[in-house]
Amino acid sequence: MRNKLRLGIVTVGQTPREDLTENVRHIGNSDVDIVIYGALDGFTEAEIRNIALKEGDFVVEAKLANGSSRKIPKRFVSPMIKNCVHRLKSEDVDAIIVACGVEFRGLEADRPIIKPWLLLSRVVSVLLSKGILGVIVPIAEQVAYAKSKWSRKERCVHIEVASPWSKKELDRAARKIRDANVDLIVLDGYGYGKSIKEKVRKVTGKPVLAPSTLAVSLVRELFG
Repeated sequence: MRNKLRLGIVTVGQTPREDLTENVRHIGNSDVDIVIYGALDGFTEAEIRNIALKEGDFVVEAKLANGSSRKIPKRFVSPMIKNCVHRLKSEDVDAIIVACGVEFRGLEADRPIIKPWLLLSRVVSVLLSKGILGVIVPIAEQVAYAKSKWSRKERCVHIEVASPWSKKELDRAARKIRDANVDLIVLDGYGYGKSIKEKVRKVTGKPVLAPSTLAVSLVRELFG
């Protein structure tokens, strides 16, 4: 392995995404080379607006190059996510982070590929087998999925909706989660970065998990 870590990142939206790269610029005592691809890179704003949602679609929120966000069907970006992973293998990266909190199947590589949704699920199962789990999701269309995903026989779920890019929504969601007196909080989306995690923890006084910080922690464990 080279002396300098080369890290690949895949996002469901468009690049650049400084919010996804700022926390992994330095690992250990070294700077990190970052190669980031977006599933929607190359699409114009008009083309993205014309991506139709169908009844029954699972929807993800994608951040665009202009700073706005857009709801996109998962089925549309899934093959592009796979293509981005394939392209990163040719970039000679040491590891790949798929920067999404929603599961994407069929992603394989001949080097570590970090799937934050899987990390988050495993950690929560270890930390909270029973009690009340607070969950914040980015869009209302993911509430039913989150309830099914996180509910267990002895674990209740309290869900709030807040876009990672709306301070007003985040403030409201944090207060409601606090008032629900949950035992553990999950920020169920990769757009919730370190600063949001710290803010939610400060408002609620509860432990908080986020897929983005878990992924970065694993990179530091592997290469730091």
